[in-house]
Amino acid sequence: MIGLLFGDTDFPAKILEKIKKKKIKYLIIDLSKSKKFKKDKKSYSVSIGQFGKIISILNENNCKKVLFAGKVDKPNFSKLRLDFKGIYYMPRIIKASKLGDAAILKVIINILSQNKIKTENSLKFNPELTLKKGNYSKIKPNYQDKADIQKAIKTLNNLKQYNFSQAVVVRNKKIVSIEKKGGTEKMLKNSKSNKFRN
Repeated sequence: MIGLLFGDTDFPAKILEKIKKKKIKYLIIDLSKSKKFKKDKKSYSVSIGQFGKIISILNENNCKKVLFAGKVDKPNFSKLRLDFKGIYYMPRIIKASKLGDAAILKVIINILSQNKIKTENSLKFNPELTLKKGNYSKIKPNYQDKADIQKAIKTLNNLKQYNFSQAVVVRNKKIVSIEKKGGTEKMLKNSKSNKFRN
């Protein structure tokens, strides 16, 4: 039995399709805005603040493994429905929210781990959706590009101990932008500047 904590985007549906095909026992914790999995008999509609309910559902179904997939919008904490465990854990999540979505996810994974629930890789059942190492565009990186890539990797590795940034833009060995709590998309928009174009 695996617990599927699903948000929005098409990714969760692809995972569910593969799991059904393999006849793996599952249950769904539906965290999507539109409750897109409500028609599935094994789906539970739960607020992200109801940790007690989420953990109870998993334990009642002898579910010791979970998988996260899809986008879960950052909640309005003042309007969030909380249960007892939600109240207990929420300060940690609010603190993590200031560092971005990746930080929130890491805190939730730690909370589940404390309750003896393991988090699986989101691509465990769909390895075909990953790309192997290499270049998938027509433009090949030159020497300068490779130097920028190495600087970006080093920058992210150095930042790991301070925050949860997952992306950085480097141009001509200069850091243009680092992902903040606004996410990768916002970082890329902020990076668009004539100053850094060829």
